[in-house]
Amino acid sequence: MHHLIQEITKEQLRTDLPDFRPGDTVR
Repeated sequence: MHHLIQEITKEQLRTDLPDFRPGDTVR
């Protein structure tokens, strides 16, 4: 499960897009 979290975090940091955030700017 740790691998999944790390991958998601890496993608989020790599994309650097607010769309990936937990509905912070999406809403």
